[in-house]
Amino acid sequence: MRKAKNILIISIIIACTILPTTFAEDINTTTKDGRAVILHDNGTWEFIKETPEQREIEPISIEDFDKIHLPENPDISRYVNSVRLTLMIKNNTDKLIKAWRATLAVENPFGDILFRIQLTDGTANIKPRQIEKANFDWEDNMFITDEPYDQLLSFDKGNLKLKLSEIKIVH
Repeated sequence: MRKAKNILIISIIIACTILPTTFAEDINTTTKDGRAVILHDNGTWEFIKETPEQREIEPISIEDFDKIHLPENPDISRYVNSVRLTLMIKNNTDKLIKAWRATLAVENPFGDILFRIQLTDGTANIKPRQIEKANFDWEDNMFITDEPYDQLLSFDKGNLKLKLSEIKIVH
């Protein structure tokens, strides 16, 4: 009886020392700056190289855009020049987006940032997986150069790249 008890105790001790190492797994985690890493069970680590499919999908994205010089009829408003940027915003989530805010970066064909501006659409109501228009207007101040109005009119639509970052949404 005593021999069986000792064998049982020895078996439990061996199991407690061997089993945790046999079932140890790598841990996937994220650093404070957002980079993905793998922590291996042997104490080493490595960065995970992300493929485009693995990157997190933003809650909204720009599917297309258009820019219009207003007014289309100069006789209506002869002394006011403005430009309208219409963004076709896609809701990439499964919930209704009631409002959104993001920083828009507009780049020229060479990748130079023409301007950055924070945009807010407080009445978006974009249904899940749908696309809705969002209009933003800028008036020309003839005493200020390099404002969004000037930059948008200086390039054709095909030569501009628009990117959203710092996206916040309200469901």
